[in-house]
Amino acid sequence: MSFSSQTKYELCKIKNINDNILRAELYGYLLFAKSFKKNSIIFSTESIDSARRFCSNLSLQTGVITEMQSTQTNKKSGANLYTVTIPYKDDIDKIFDYVMHTGEELALRINKAVLDDAESICAFLRGVFLCTGSISDPEKEYHLEFVTPYKNLMLDLCNVIHHLSEEFSDIKITPRTIVRRGSYIVYFKDKDAIAEMLAIMGASNSNMEFLQTVIQKDIINKINRRTNSEIANINKTAKAAATHISAIQKIKDNNLFNSLTDELKEIANLRYENPEMSLRELGENLSCPISRSGVNHRLAKIVAIADNIEI
Repeated sequence: MSFSSQTKYELCKIKNINDNILRAELYGYLLFAKSFKKNSIIFSTESIDSARRFCSNLSLQTGVITEMQSTQTNKKSGANLYTVTIPYKDDIDKIFDYVMHTGEELALRINKAVLDDAESICAFLRGVFLCTGSISDPEKEYHLEFVTPYKNLMLDLCNVIHHLSEEFSDIKITPRTIVRRGSYIVYFKDKDAIAEMLAIMGASNSNMEFLQTVIQKDIINKINRRTNSEIANINKTAKAAATHISAIQKIKDNNLFNSLTDELKEIANLRYENPEMSLRELGENLSCPISRSGVNHRLAKIVAIADNIEI
């Protein structure tokens, strides 16, 4: 089971406390469904749990009859697509009254009268996610999105999320938007925002698993960065040491070593015998310890002397 399917399965196990909360969740389903019109209500999903919850709760609240069909998709996973329709016109009218829509609106917008408190807004967002949302496996990437059919609905959804986060959350959630294949996408890449959205919708177990994965990945990334930094420093030290030793060897091969000052002879011998030492360590092991920059200055003199030797 994918992380997205797992999250929807968890959300479908939530028991609603009262009719207002259940209506808000069903409103999220309906408003963002494939079709929410006076002559057609169609909801499609690959989640059997989501489809069953929609049918069960809608019938419980309104008494309408729903029909569900299953067709196999062309996806490699062999997933089924579950399509729920409302076959009778009178039942469609009843649903529109239930969510306080006339069906004559010029543009489909969120009716905030249905969302009268924070709890109902959370339930509404849960319904939207169960209808048209998805979340990537956090092991691979951080991405949660809602696919919306109209631009106005996309903007309304962003406003609802933004308002909820400002009023009732410690984290400011700012959704991003994009148009993809004719649909309007509201999405999140920030790990803190995704965790907050999971908590808002009521997916506490998925939220915990998501956060555990984030923590593990952060620790691994820190270790990798530290390791890479240490490797880079080792390579830098080795490259510098090779340059120094090559210069010292050149000076010796040309019988010029004894012409060096005592300070340069000492640092040259120490470097030649200890190629693995850092500049700081070389400075600490001199008869009269000096700073890293002092060691670098003396070795630079040795390299310059070697470079001036004519062969």
